[in-house]
Amino acid sequence: DHVSEFAIPQDIQLSQVDITLNGDKATVYGIELSYNQFFENGLFWQSNVTFVESEAELDETIRQDTMKLPGQADVTGNISFGWENEDFSARVITNYRSEILEQIGSCPDNAVATDAHSCKTWADVYQDEIVTVDFKIKYDVTDKLSIYFDAINLTNQADLRYIEGNEQSGGNILYQREEYGSTYQLGLNYSFY
Repeated sequence: DHVSEFAIPQDIQLSQVDITLNGDKATVYGIELSYNQFFENGLFWQSNVTFVESEAELDETIRQDTMKLPGQADVTGNISFGWENEDFSARVITNYRSEILEQIGSCPDNAVATDAHSCKTWADVYQDEIVTVDFKIKYDVTDKLSIYFDAINLTNQADLRYIEGNEQSGGNILYQREEYGSTYQLGLNYSFY
């Protein structure tokens, strides 16, 4: 069966309607840097960082000025330090991600930029920056069998989302906090070939 007709009753009152629109134009550019060093004694250092800049133009009914592209972190990076040989590997990994613009408050072309009622740039929603630390070890029991242990988010970082806010709100307004805690995984890998 399929829906052949959809009707909204005439007496219904909608208090909020959300829509998704594509932007008119966006420019993204960036650079990724990486440095890896492996020492003869088995110690190693691996790192990378990515810097991204963007500028997006939206329909003037949504936003009158340009802004950064939603869903993109300006800086991401990780550093891994550890030791390994032919059978054993251990590493500590630190990951960083800068804030991400998730939702856009409207400030249409006909709005006064200083008027918080008609220009809602204060309603932009961000996912906060985060730094996590992980630990991983692996031991090759045989050529085909290995055992591993992963400890993820050892620093127990929370995932925060906030509304940009303005002078009347006193700045950012926390609107969502998710705590996942640390995750531990012990497992076996077996290769059949």
